[in-house]
Amino acid sequence: GALDPDGSSGGGRDIAVVRYSSAGGSLTESWITQIGSPGFAFEMGRAIAAHPSGGVVITGMTYSDLGTEPLAGAMPAMGDGFVAKLDATGDLEWTVVFGSQQEDFSAAICTDPAGNIYVTGKTLGRFAPYENAGDADVFVARFSSKGELDWTYQQGTAEYEEGHGIAADAKGGVYVAAKGLVLGHGQITLGASLLKLDGASGKLLWSRETNSAGDDAWYDVVVDAQGAVYAIGTCDDHNCAAKFNPAKGVAVWTTHFDFEVYTHPRGLAFNSDALFASGVINPYAMLLGEDEDGDAFVTKIDKTGDVIWSYVKSTPHEEWSYGVAASETHVYAAGTNTGGSQGPNPGDREDGFVLVLDAD
Repeated sequence: GALDPDGSSGGGRDIAVVRYSSAGGSLTESWITQIGSPGFAFEMGRAIAAHPSGGVVITGMTYSDLGTEPLAGAMPAMGDGFVAKLDATGDLEWTVVFGSQQEDFSAAICTDPAGNIYVTGKTLGRFAPYENAGDADVFVARFSSKGELDWTYQQGTAEYEEGHGIAADAKGGVYVAAKGLVLGHGQITLGASLLKLDGASGKLLWSRETNSAGDDAWYDVVVDAQGAVYAIGTCDDHNCAAKFNPAKGVAVWTTHFDFEVYTHPRGLAFNSDALFASGVINPYAMLLGEDEDGDAFVTKIDKTGDVIWSYVKSTPHEEWSYGVAASETHVYAAGTNTGGSQGPNPGDREDGFVLVLDAD
């Protein structure tokens, strides 16, 4: 449907970008921009990042051309990635559709101080000159602030790998949080990889892989103002956060934070003295026919790895938190739910929500 009263839906599933202003913990809607294609095309917005110019950049997946000429090698009918840039007022500046001859999904986005844009995700195809290793591979791509493709990087094994999170530092480094043993070290396929690339060239600088007897994956990565690298994910079936040395990728510390049931961490943010992780508790409750639905959570962890507190948004309905941001005073977790305090959403549809918490 159309979120903007003055706008319209493209006809299928569209992308929506909403900007809120924050004052004292309360949110006021500034603008809504809806992006889609005519007919019943499917588009999915997956990640958003602030751009140094004052606007924002978004990425995700599309089965259409989004009204633009796809880059060479892309085939939107199979599912491609896209990057779009909006200015500070919500006006769309440009859109780029990119990908391979197979399905591609762009899952995360970040910018560097110069305004370059980096995305990561998975591809079932190949980005020249690379070859697909046999299943989904991790890809990383850099675009200029004008939407020009500068380079792509692809790496994988015969197993499944996917880039879930990406961050850039002030010295030209780009960090990718991934599921799977991207370089194939070890024999266990449920591994996790943290990669560092040179932002200027796309050259791999190092990779740190974790593989235990349980499930391992990194889902998000951030770089703070001091250049320290932090990642969130699962380690041997436990929720975990870790700090890494940016020069060599050596773990400085790792901490676990678990709930009574299975939990899926999804996002990571920071302010000057802490990290904030978000995700969903018991995410597959509905599929398993359980009485309780999944709940969104936010966990605060200080920069030495100590867990400070956890907040759970618990209602009779399904809530997933997909991303989180933080200021010095507040934490903002965004996601979807199937109902609120007044009952289920009309038509059993998912709505978006933003949860605001005190950072203390």
